[in-house]
Amino acid sequence: MKKKNKKKKDRTKTFSFKEVSIVMVFTILLGIFIGVFLGYTIKINFSYDKYSTNYEEIIDTYQNIKSNYYKGIDDDALLEAAVKGMIDELDDDYSEFLDTEETEDLNTTLENQYIGIGCSIIEEDGKILIYEVYEDSPANGYLKPNDQLIKIDDQNIEGKDLNTVSLLMSGKENTNVKITVKRDKEEKTYTFKRTKVENKTISSKIEKNIGIIRIDAFTENTTQQFKDELETLEKKNIKGLVLDLRDNIGGYISSAGDIASIFLKKGQVLYQLEKKGLKSNVKDITSEHKDIKVVVLVNKNTASSAEVLTSALKEQYGAIVVGEKTYGKGSVQKVYTLSNGSSYKYTIEKWNTSKGKTVDKVGITPDIKINNDDKSKEDNQLQEAIKQFD
Repeated sequence: MKKKNKKKKDRTKTFSFKEVSIVMVFTILLGIFIGVFLGYTIKINFSYDKYSTNYEEIIDTYQNIKSNYYKGIDDDALLEAAVKGMIDELDDDYSEFLDTEETEDLNTTLENQYIGIGCSIIEEDGKILIYEVYEDSPANGYLKPNDQLIKIDDQNIEGKDLNTVSLLMSGKENTNVKITVKRDKEEKTYTFKRTKVENKTISSKIEKNIGIIRIDAFTENTTQQFKDELETLEKKNIKGLVLDLRDNIGGYISSAGDIASIFLKKGQVLYQLEKKGLKSNVKDITSEHKDIKVVVLVNKNTASSAEVLTSALKEQYGAIVVGEKTYGKGSVQKVYTLSNGSSYKYTIEKWNTSKGKTVDKVGITPDIKINNDDKSKEDNQLQEAIKQFD
């Protein structure tokens, strides 16, 4: 009996003040966790109870149609119709349902990859010409700019429009396509295997010692392409930079912000986001910034992320904006993909300029307004932008 008491006494002595404190803290934290968990569970159950009747009606409707409709039912079609109905009810110009083909096209555009041979084409005077051949592509080293397309897989393309020719050139990965072009009055035929090709969204040139960078869209790899082009131009000692954002309808807003960050200083506001009445500033978090004069070239089709970049450079960097009033799209969409490959996108936020100005359905008014003269072969908007460096 004494030994037992002794053991009990000894065990009591082993608990120090520190250990007791730890136990108390742990107990308090455990109590908080249980309280939060139970509160969250109650909240979820409350939300479910509130809407469960409506959910049951949707499920009941599906089951009734599935079981009792006199014709066979396509489950995917019913799902798409239900989703499309909810998206349509939002009555928002930029919220929409996309079928599988449209979803694939959107993903291809944003990922900036496509299946092809690695060239872009243009239509000029009724002829389809090779405009640019991409590096590290099947066409590189064979096709050349200004080659006239004559045949695709032995099919004469004379009189066909640009979109039709583009579709004829595209196809499934690892399939072959035969391309016949005319170069210096001589026809040349090549067979290429279609592969995944990185589509360039950036192009550049130099005119009167002014660097000109055109951005066609803001995709996953646009920022890196922009940095590469800008570095190449800076090595040639340009005295200024024109950013051509005409006909750029947008893309990833983060990509536009990343390019703006190349010029702005750390801590400067790139743009504002607004959701359900709450506003937040998106700031430059990089250490790099430029000290070069910039002119931004825009037109009525400059929209969304292109307007984000335009407004950031105008308000925070002092860039001059030349051209036409921009489109005015000040909203941000999110894409959700369904299990059958279709998707829907819906507006999740509004964005305002770095100084809080509204762009949606308003647009950005250029500092120097000038319309392009379609009758003139000279790009008078670009020439006006270049004049700003005189």
